[in-house]
Amino acid sequence: MMDEVTHEVRNPITSIGGFVRRIHERLPDGDPNKKDTELILEDVMRLENMINQLVNLKTMILSRIEAVKKKR
Repeated sequence: MMDEVTHEVRNPITSIGGFVRRIHERLPDGDPNKKDTELILEDVMRLENMINQLVNLKTMILSRIEAVKKKR
């Protein structure tokens, strides 16, 4: 289930981040929308970090489960 959730969340976040980055790069300095795109990109990075932490947590849990199975 964790794989499905991370996949389903990661794909739209990646798309949003990509589009906003392109818009941000095309905006001239001083454009009031530039700050808004920066805020969106910060939120996208925060969500990407959360997803990566979930994947890392899953990996740690699976590693411990395998270690316990090997001890038996």
